[in-house]
Amino acid sequence: MKALVVPQAGKLQLANIPPPEISPYDALVRIEACGICNSTDQKLIEGTMYWAPPFPITLGHEAVGTVIEVGAKVRKFKVGDRVTRPIYVPPLAGQDGSMWMSRQGDIYLVTQANSIVEIPAERFLPNGAIEWDLAKARYAVARVLRRAGGRLYTGARMGILGVRVNAKGDLYTCVNATVPYYTRGETTAMHHGIGHDNVCNAVKFMKFAPDGRLLWMAGRKAAGQPGHGLLHHFWVIAGLVGNRYVAGESEWGQFYFYTHDGFYAGSLMNNPAQAPMPGPYSFGSETGSGFVRYYPAKNQVWAYVEGMAYQVLGFDHGKIKGASRQWGQVALTKVYRSKWQRGRAGKLAGLVIEPMNAAWNQSAAWRAIPARLIRGNGPGTPGLARVQLARTRQYLCARFKIWDARPPVNAAHSARLAFNGGDSVGLDLGPRVKNQREPVRGDVRILAAMIGGQPRLVAYKPFSRRFHQPANYFTPAGGHVHFDFAGFVPGGKVVEKSWAHGYVMTLALPRSFLATPLFAGTRLAMDLEVNFSGYTNEGLQVVSRHYLFSPQNGVTTMIDDIPTEARLNPRWWGRARVR
Repeated sequence: MKALVVPQAGKLQLANIPPPEISPYDALVRIEACGICNSTDQKLIEGTMYWAPPFPITLGHEAVGTVIEVGAKVRKFKVGDRVTRPIYVPPLAGQDGSMWMSRQGDIYLVTQANSIVEIPAERFLPNGAIEWDLAKARYAVARVLRRAGGRLYTGARMGILGVRVNAKGDLYTCVNATVPYYTRGETTAMHHGIGHDNVCNAVKFMKFAPDGRLLWMAGRKAAGQPGHGLLHHFWVIAGLVGNRYVAGESEWGQFYFYTHDGFYAGSLMNNPAQAPMPGPYSFGSETGSGFVRYYPAKNQVWAYVEGMAYQVLGFDHGKIKGASRQWGQVALTKVYRSKWQRGRAGKLAGLVIEPMNAAWNQSAAWRAIPARLIRGNGPGTPGLARVQLARTRQYLCARFKIWDARPPVNAAHSARLAFNGGDSVGLDLGPRVKNQREPVRGDVRILAAMIGGQPRLVAYKPFSRRFHQPANYFTPAGGHVHFDFAGFVPGGKVVEKSWAHGYVMTLALPRSFLATPLFAGTRLAMDLEVNFSGYTNEGLQVVSRHYLFSPQNGVTTMIDDIPTEARLNPRWWGRARVR
């Protein structure tokens, strides 16, 4: 048979090819007429179609003809039928939530081409199986996020993350995407965020009419520590509460609720990336398991995640109790330029390491030593730790007074994972190097943590001449990170005590362990860190990381990628001097 073939990009030829062999579910059609598409075919010929099969490619998707043979399982077509090609279905997504079936049996499929396809059910068979009417397949939404163009990849944390349809036929979805904003600076700024929030720069709920028209799009991604109403990236759409609310679940474990007309209604579960506070949170990471179910007959709303079930209080017959609407006007008096938090090293005064002549492990010795306050993420947030720095002839000393309702715990069984196991406090320091981006000899990260129930001092040195206890960390996402030394500090000491609102960690690091001298007048690069613990599906681990100087971004706040958590980031350290 003759066919129009693309043997390679930019070439087109009329060729003789063997007739196709059909399966029991196929029909063989003699083509009578065929069009050349000025979009798909043109891109196939040019070699620019992203989903194209390997060359040679046979064209002809706009064709009409007559059935000349049918497979043994074919029931709806017979020899002699005049037919045309069915609707093209682009590559389908395979992420959690990429397929959803309504109570009527209609299937909704998310595609990699920024669209949602609906295949209606024709009937339910006596054995419970469903027959779908492929001839009536249609684009429920031909273009979901217009600014993303003709392709929106859907995978873990990215793309169109689920579908729900309400009783009126309106379609809801939630989207994580990287799209251009009005300026290049805004596009870059919105890409940043804590943990895996940096995989995208847009996080949106969307609602479409039954004919595919966009009714509204709402939601703003948190490009840093989220405030009220700002969204972590979605993991999956969570469901509907009647026809009034749509819910989405984030990888961080929070559920977000929006009203049917696009207003933020509230969130469920505490945010583990903020300072620990009482109450439930469900951070488990990478499960796609969160969903919300409304039971009208029982007048109850339930949330399910990580194998756990929570009854959601505050709803009455599918409506949030006490909810009300106020209408008015808002006058915009000033526009503030958006920019990513670049770190606080240039805005905060440098650290000072004071001389100490008394015993470092006695509270009285610290009374005259100035303190610095590490606050939570964002302005106006409460203090997390009060930190003092001092040096004796033998030690570099630090005293961390922590506000925390729980005693310090750390699940690490060895020094190598102390940064990931739970609560810890620490110093990051090294020589001051102009425009430094990567660690150099002399840089070190010091952590004090309860390892095996005992206060221990741990160090991580990317480069070390005298001390050797190598460690390597690797994940596909975080890459390789190597330390010449990762272990307990020889001669290091830590004292842990409780106080009315938390605990105090006082550490003494032998100066002989450092490659950087601590003489009066020495200038250093330095930062202070405080890490808090919580429970996830993997058990006890760190759930939030905080610094004095370093910004809150996807690198410094990462809590589920070991190499990223281990890595030293001297580019954001502040200034310090030895008095």
